[in-house]
Amino acid sequence: DKFRANKINNGINSEIKSISELSDGTIVAVGTFTTFYDNPAGRIARFDNNGVQVANFVATGGDLAIDKAFVQENDKIILAGNFEVFNGVEKYRVARINKNGGLDNEFKFKLTAGNNAV
Repeated sequence: DKFRANKINNGINSEIKSISELSDGTIVAVGTFTTFYDNPAGRIARFDNNGVQVANFVATGGDLAIDKAFVQENDKIILAGNFEVFNGVEKYRVARINKNGGLDNEFKFKLTAGNNAV
């Protein structure tokens, strides 16, 4: 809704490229931003229904832009973008995280350097 979007946009220090909603109504926003209301955000953040950042979202984020977030039926989130590292782990351009922002270590997908298509 408009209130939630305005609150989120006003707190972000750069561009939001994609927003996706989880089954509980919270949203994940990704882009080029690195802070949300002066809190570190690492190009990804999760918000509740009021646009307040979810405190137990543990993602430290990507080293470069995250362009898309796709929420799967099980609330796991596939991320795609220009990043090479996510949550401190090499994840060249594609990663999947759990609802809490932790990496899903069961997800096996690997692009090689030089392949710019996601």
